[in-house]
Amino acid sequence: FMPMNYALVLPDLAISTSDIQFNPDDGVYVAGDTVTTTLTVHNLGGEATENVVIKAYDGDPDSGTVPMLAQRVINEIPAYGEAQTTFNFTVPQNPEFHTLVIKLDPDDEIDEANASNNKASRPLKPNEDMVGPLVVTVDAPAGLDLDGEGGVTPNPFTVHATILNAGI
Repeated sequence: FMPMNYALVLPDLAISTSDIQFNPDDGVYVAGDTVTTTLTVHNLGGEATENVVIKAYDGDPDSGTVPMLAQRVINEIPAYGEAQTTFNFTVPQNPEFHTLVIKLDPDDEIDEANASNNKASRPLKPNEDMVGPLVVTVDAPAGLDLDGEGGVTPNPFTVHATILNAGI
């Protein structure tokens, strides 16, 4: 049990995909280019926080061993405020198969209200084959009826899913 007012006076670090910006933009760079990445880190909580460690990875470190691209420390983020940091990385071969993953406070050293929003990712190149939004329509029987012998009607039945790429 934790009193609700206790969580209100803690910091709450947060980052999302829109807080990860590339310069030059991902539509322009090619393998071998140096890209400057700007990260905007938010503190949604009611208490300032200090020494916020930020690590950037080429892939998701929670699903296996991946290379760390950079580590930065933000000295202080005020309550309900934000701060920025930057780092450079070299675009690898086949960037469309790589994803930049950012983790705030990866060692969980800061006592905060909600640690679930401390990770964000952004593909190095957008996947142009399947650009969202994807429209899915499903055609299936409205329901199945059990007959007196434990079988279902209709049997067999068919489900059709149509996926339309409504993107570019």
